[in-house]
Amino acid sequence: MATVAGPLPSTSWACPPTDFASISAEKLAAQGGLDSFIAQRWFIQLQQETRYVPKEKNFCVSAAYKERARPRNPLTLPPWRYDIDVQNYAETEVGEGSGGDICAKIVSSSTGQLKVAPCFLPGFFAGPYWILDYDEQQGYALISGGAPANQGRDEGTCAPGSDVTDAGTWIFTRCPHPSSELLEEVTRIARDRFKLDVSVLNPVRHHPQCRYGLAGEDYEAMVDALAERGCEAGDTAQS
Repeated sequence: MATVAGPLPSTSWACPPTDFASISAEKLAAQGGLDSFIAQRWFIQLQQETRYVPKEKNFCVSAAYKERARPRNPLTLPPWRYDIDVQNYAETEVGEGSGGDICAKIVSSSTGQLKVAPCFLPGFFAGPYWILDYDEQQGYALISGGAPANQGRDEGTCAPGSDVTDAGTWIFTRCPHPSSELLEEVTRIARDRFKLDVSVLNPVRHHPQCRYGLAGEDYEAMVDALAERGCEAGDTAQS
């Protein structure tokens, strides 16, 4: 008697993972909350290519945050109102800088969920920007453009999009030149805990000429902050 073949095994998997979530309120609070996260500049070490950050701009990439002043009239254009100014910076290999100010709206301050967009757009056009994991003492943060809806290249993994909204995965560090052990640990967290496809992450180079769009007192203040944190003497800003 002929054997009836059963259905072929599926090669697809569900994205985002059912348990995917941003950082817990308990862990974010233990790091000092969202205020601590935005208090100092972040240096991007690994990032997914997106339409607004192509791979040729994977040099000297950083992000700085600042809380916006509250409007005098809290009812003034609430859809337009943002909570945080974000200054992104990146360079090409030949040192051509780009980036600028965008704005962030807080969706959940307790669990690190924001939405970001150019400041001239109303907040309801902004795309998700989630803190997945963050440790101030170790000096790292794992960020995604919301819950990853796309199947990754590696089986069982997922990835955010690569366009403008719902896009991007990033590994941040407080020092421009963190240890390889720290980067390996955060990459492992992204892959094993969050089931993110880390094969889409490209390295960012922080070379001795990186100034992150800063000059004068602003640059010196960054150097002082890195020294106070105890970043290695070979870090970019101290070269």
